[in-house]
Amino acid sequence: MLGKLIKHDFKATGKVMLPLNLILIVVTALGCLLMASRLLQRAELLPLTFLLLFAYVMMIIALGTVTSIYLIVHFYRTMFTAQGYLSFTLPVSPWSLLHSKLIVGFVWTVVEITLSILSALLLVGAASGFRFSLSDLAQVFSSTVSLNGETTVISTSLAEILGYSPAMLLTLLILLMLVSCFYSVATGYGSAALGQLYAKHKVVGTVLALAGTYLLTQIIIGGIMISIALKLVVKISSDSSAVLLAEDMAGIMRSIYQPLFPAMILAYLVLGIAGYLAAGIIMKRKVNLD
Repeated sequence: MLGKLIKHDFKATGKVMLPLNLILIVVTALGCLLMASRLLQRAELLPLTFLLLFAYVMMIIALGTVTSIYLIVHFYRTMFTAQGYLSFTLPVSPWSLLHSKLIVGFVWTVVEITLSILSALLLVGAASGFRFSLSDLAQVFSSTVSLNGETTVISTSLAEILGYSPAMLLTLLILLMLVSCFYSVATGYGSAALGQLYAKHKVVGTVLALAGTYLLTQIIIGGIMISIALKLVVKISSDSSAVLLAEDMAGIMRSIYQPLFPAMILAYLVLGIAGYLAAGIIMKRKVNLD
């Protein structure tokens, strides 16, 4: 039954999501043609180039925002308005309804972000004649970076500063993207479920819940940054050496970047699970339908 629910939700949301993603694909194709023609590289067309670049960035931001809002609105409308009477009469549990919406929303969010990243890479590739390859990226990570201490200068690689190999960093970035997509959908649905508890002001309640979730996320992420910074301050202040060596600087930078990605992944995962549980528990125990 879950498969049938997912299929139905894909059909319902595809009426909006497919055209949105198609717009991005068409814009990317046109942009690649313009970049490949070298027309926008002419000096007299530089203002137009910056204008088109600004419009493109705004379109990417708008696409992500519209996707998130639409998925939350669709979830709210099909669960907590008159359509909810039909949804809750289906021979499935509220958790199955939530799982269907969550899987569909997660897939659409991943598709939107993936297409946006591919779009940017294709435009950059078209502008450079597609001369940039994965070997070039690996070379960037292995290239030396000079760090100046008070008494020494060392040459180290970007990979050593970040504390990750290119493959591991790419893996963490992909994992962070997937977890953040889950977080976005789950907390959005959780906020919609919390908002419908306000019998007369459900929309306002949903907006307030979304704002509270965003604020809580920023506090947690900020707390992670501060905790890492304080740990480094204590480490540096406890060092008996009064001279900061270049080797110490490399270690300090690595101490900042290395724990950052796992901490952010964990934070988004925990918040996403909290949103998921909130939506599921409320849908099972207390639903106010319009």
